[in-house]
Amino acid sequence: MSVFGASVFLLGQYIPHGHCYLWQTGLVSLHVASDAMIALAYYSIPTMLIYFVRQRQDVPFSKLFWLFGFFIAACGTSHVMEVWTLWFPTYWLSGGVKAITALISVYTALELYPLIPNALALPSPEQVKQIDTEIKQAKAAQIESETDRERLALALAAASTAAWDWDINTNQMYWTPEHEIIFGYEPGRPYRVYEDWSNRVHPKDLHQVEAIIKNALNKQIEEFKAQYRIVLPDMSLRWIDAVGRFLFDAKGNAVRMIGTLKDITERKQTEENLKESEERFRATFEQAAVGIAHVSLAGQWLRVNQKLCDIVGYTREELLQLTFQDITYSEDLDIDLGYVNKLLASEIDNYSLEKRYIRKDGSLIWVNINVSFVYDTVLPRQPKYFIGVVEDIDQRKEAEQELQALNDVLMQTTNLLRKRNQELDQFSYIVSHDLKAPLRAIANLSEWIEDDLEGQLPEENQQQMQLLRQRVHRMEDMINGMLVYSRAGRTEVAVEPVYIKDLIEEIIDSLAPPETFKIIIPSSNPQLMTKRLLLTQVLANLISNAIKHHERPDGTIEISIKDLGNAYEFAVADDGAGIAPEYHDKIFGVFQTLKPRDGNENTGIGLSIVKKIIESEGGSITLESDVNQGATFRFTWPNATT
Repeated sequence: MSVFGASVFLLGQYIPHGHCYLWQTGLVSLHVASDAMIALAYYSIPTMLIYFVRQRQDVPFSKLFWLFGFFIAACGTSHVMEVWTLWFPTYWLSGGVKAITALISVYTALELYPLIPNALALPSPEQVKQIDTEIKQAKAAQIESETDRERLALALAAASTAAWDWDINTNQMYWTPEHEIIFGYEPGRPYRVYEDWSNRVHPKDLHQVEAIIKNALNKQIEEFKAQYRIVLPDMSLRWIDAVGRFLFDAKGNAVRMIGTLKDITERKQTEENLKESEERFRATFEQAAVGIAHVSLAGQWLRVNQKLCDIVGYTREELLQLTFQDITYSEDLDIDLGYVNKLLASEIDNYSLEKRYIRKDGSLIWVNINVSFVYDTVLPRQPKYFIGVVEDIDQRKEAEQELQALNDVLMQTTNLLRKRNQELDQFSYIVSHDLKAPLRAIANLSEWIEDDLEGQLPEENQQQMQLLRQRVHRMEDMINGMLVYSRAGRTEVAVEPVYIKDLIEEIIDSLAPPETFKIIIPSSNPQLMTKRLLLTQVLANLISNAIKHHERPDGTIEISIKDLGNAYEFAVADDGAGIAPEYHDKIFGVFQTLKPRDGNENTGIGLSIVKKIIESEGGSITLESDVNQGATFRFTWPNATT
């Protein structure tokens, strides 16, 4: 051990410090207790300071806290040495502790001195309290701002409106979720850059929108408005309506731009459809072959097309200065206004009227108007104005007047013709009666001569008498045929239901054909609404001709029918000698026969009567025949039910 070390711990050179107190128990105890308590306090204080500094890394001047801790601990050790030296005189050790304490104190003082201004700058408790209050208020304001932002975002989303906030200096943008969705981005990254916007704008619109922004920045225009297209990742196009506002600093530099935007694609499509509809309506309105007009509820012309101007002879500008009352003929105005009042009172939805307009040159023109309402799109069932369609019927009216005049003439002619027909019927009856009376007298006279000269007349004279009576009977048949022909088609006959098969059977039974003839009739029995008497005349004539003009005593006649929908087609076919084609038209003429009358008791009127009856009923008759091929008479007969 060195001399110094030995001297430090050498106990025999010095006397204990307690001798100074004469080892008085009270005095020694006082110093021991005081130094011990001071030492305990000095050791506990740095312990707590060091614990505090380690737990609060954010506390300023942490080094100073450590120095104070070491300084106070050294002071506590010096007090421990005071107690120790009461019994153990190790004054060198005690002095060394005090020297260490002095060094630490001086170093702490040196470190503390430059920190005094910073320490003095620390806020006072009142200031700390005020700062704390301000911090709390700022936090509350921030929370309220975030709440307002959330409320604004919800309101904008509910209105399908997006918002943005563009920091021009940093080129950073804040987008609401609705903005991200509209521009085809996944929501959740609200902070964007300028390129996120420009990359979506349609290339043909980007230059225009950027020009608007640049112009606003250069001229310090606060408001920004633009409509442009964006192209989404799926290449679909959307229309955007953007409204914004620039914020400028004190030097006039734009620092911020805020605004809202909406997807107006559907509105644009609606506007485009409306525009196309208006174009179609305008084209229809102007190119219509009739006059079209919009008229106010008071009668003022609001809109007219060129055709209406042509009808009334006014220019468009002249007509728009007038009302429909001004150009309506006075005799037709009350009727027109009566309909208008009913329309306004909702008694009718529209009306049509034929009336006269007074043209610009003073002449009258007949028109047919169709009038209805155009209703307000906002107020239901609230009429906005009249729409009228005006048709020029002047020529039709003239034609109707001419037709009425012709009808009057026709009526007079018809009455005159009816009177002439009655006179002709009376004349025909008188002529028939006056002609048949002497013919019957001739026939009776020939029979009387034969009776008176019975057995005296040679056979040749008897044959001549019979030939005379045949000629008389044929003459009488011709007179009867002429009477029937003259009345054919002019006699009023009632329409009644007729079963065709039953009618044919009745006709055949009345004709009593020879048993050697075979007559085939239809198997079906359809009902026909017709004039029974006339159809009976036609069928009876054709069937009897087929029997009478057959070259053999036996033969086959087939009667068939075919439903044509609005008529029936009848056919009467035989297997007789047939008729050469050059005679097909001749046989329907009056008094036309194909055989000499001396060998055939035929008047030549029957087929002409048949044709006249058929044609008067709206049908037609044809002949299909050739020599030795039989004959088929085919005719159509209308069904009165159709």
